[in-house]
Amino acid sequence: MILIMGASGMLGSATARLLMDRKLKIRLATRERKRLQEFSAANVEIVKADLRLPHSLQEALAGVDTVIACAHSLMGRGKNGSFDVDAKGHKILIDLCREYSVNHFIYISTTIPADAGSEFIRNKAAAEEHLMRSKLPFTIVKASAFMEMHIHKLMGEGIVARNRATILGSGAAPTNYIAVADLARLLLKIVELGPANQIVTAGGPDNLSKIEIARLYEKLIGKDIKLKFIPAKRVELMSQIVRPFHAGISRMLQMVAATDLLDLSVDASGTAHRYNIEFTPVEAFIKEKLMSRK
Repeated sequence: MILIMGASGMLGSATARLLMDRKLKIRLATRERKRLQEFSAANVEIVKADLRLPHSLQEALAGVDTVIACAHSLMGRGKNGSFDVDAKGHKILIDLCREYSVNHFIYISTTIPADAGSEFIRNKAAAEEHLMRSKLPFTIVKASAFMEMHIHKLMGEGIVARNRATILGSGAAPTNYIAVADLARLLLKIVELGPANQIVTAGGPDNLSKIEIARLYEKLIGKDIKLKFIPAKRVELMSQIVRPFHAGISRMLQMVAATDLLDLSVDASGTAHRYNIEFTPVEAFIKEKLMSRK
């Protein structure tokens, strides 16, 4: 039995579809069952579970061999804030997995370094460290930013609709953006191969900045694009202003400001070779999104 924590999220749901199609026995954990109504098959169970509530995790873990931890709370606030979910909640889950003799814990992390100055990244790093100390058989997947969110949702939709985009920060830092479908395929391969107590780097083949991505859109749609930049210092100020009203938005803005000048490029060619996966180039991803609009 494979348990997916955060099964209703972008990555969790994509991974669930692959495992379901492979006829593997899966249990999908979510705080809201209605968000998983599309998953109806004999090999699929749906459970209500919350990383903050140990008793709900105990029910979810019964009879489980492999856990894929996709859940996060970057935008969470109040009782669902990042520390309670990303750090404390995952530590609870890891400890319970030891009690339930889970054979493989797959943790989805980030390529952003722990010392980047972001609360969210520090919480993710704390969970990583706890997992490596736990003696659980593990795989930590350090994934770069998702194309679907950071390229299409936050930039591409505005470019296509209005020929303009707003970039938070300088937009000059390079990143190897990854397609969620590729990451889900990688997770399937990791499940099939089993634990190796290792850290796996996951990123696309293109090392591009947001400015370069905007220019790529410009080339593909054949129109001039107007870019508006909000300096990192102003983004940090926005983070402080909005914190009393929405801690999640504040946390996201803080992460953007903290990583503005960081080179977040990674080389995932070794991962592609080992797991026999071809990561999607940015241009191919954008072309597919543009075609789907026609």
